Amino acid sequence: MVGLREVGGRLRRFGVWWRNELIGLMPDWMRLGAPFGQSSAWLVLDERDIRLVQLGTKPCPQAPSLTHPDGDKARQQVTPLKRVLLLPPERVLRRRVALPLAVENNLPDVIRYELDRLTPYREDQVYYAYRVMERDVVGQQIHLELLLCPRADLDPWLEELNSHGLGPAQITLREADGDAILDVNLLPKAQRPRAWRIPQLINSALLVVALVLLGLWLLLPLYQLNAQVKALEPQLEAAHAEAKEAQALRKKLEQLGDDISYLAQKHRGEVKKLDILHELTLILPDDTWIQQLQIQGKEVLLQGESSAAATVVQLLEGSPLLHRVRFRSPVVRVAGTDADTDTERFHLSAELRQESEG
Repeated sequence: MVGLREVGGRLRRFGVWWRNELIGLMPDWMRLGAPFGQSSAWLVLDERDIRLVQLGTKPCPQAPSLTHPDGDKARQQVTPLKRVLLLPPERVLRRRVALPLAVENNLPDVIRYELDRLTPYREDQVYYAYRVMERDVVGQQIHLELLLCPRADLDPWLEELNSHGLGPAQITLREADGDAILDVNLLPKAQRPRAWRIPQLINSALLVVALVLLGLWLLLPLYQLNAQVKALEPQLEAAHAEAKEAQALRKKLEQLGDDISYLAQKHRGEVKKLDILHELTLILPDDTWIQQLQIQGKEVLLQGESSAAATVVQLLEGSPLLHRVRFRSPVVRVAGTDADTDTERFHLSAELRQESEG
């Protein structure tokens, strides 16, 4: 898994590459001022003097001296600007070295510790810088170019500049062809003048403002959505209350329907009993009477007496309401006061006809 330090290193390398690509697309007059912008003064060290060659993006054809006693005007022009000292290529030792790719995130420390092994100098004897030339992922090596300038050669000139309050912020050099300027700084951080912090503060403030605006841009849709949800909450609550009321009303309607169905069934049952009683009253002769009548679902039970029980069966079979009439028990003859008053006690059962059978 890629570590945070490695990710940070990759981002820094991408930034350097992107910056170098942009600088390479600039014209020469603009590229000369690219590393520090328009507020830089470009100084050149030759064999005998340090001369001013450019102010911001404006070249200085006469290249006035900064160390000569008559150079007050040039020194006044240079004082408020960032100063970049360009060394002649012959004053700088350049050496290619290879190190393990794993040390890339700690290159400054590794080079500082290994400088006396990689070069003929100790750290306190030279001004040095490095730049990454190639990354060999297959061979797991990183190829660097070391740039070194002996302190003994450069210190007198730096002391001269410092005596006039013109210490450089960067020491670099042109390429061998004399055109491109290397994006390196041989001057140690401890010897660089403190940077003017107002632009940095402005950039930081602009970055904060940009981040705040970005945050607002991302959060605004969420805020609007939340506002819409809050605006809909009363409607949702009202709809929920109406739904609960409708559900309660539906339950009441269902209960009322059940009650009506129960009453209708009970009413139909009562009507059926009345119909059976009415039917029995119509079809049974006067010498027959019913002592007990039971209706159990579709079955009708009759107990009573008649002068002829078999006739009762025939009469009941002819009824549109009853069928399948049969005796539930043997007929019992009941003696009367004479032969004409004798009766037969019967216990019959019958089934109610379905409406389709009528």
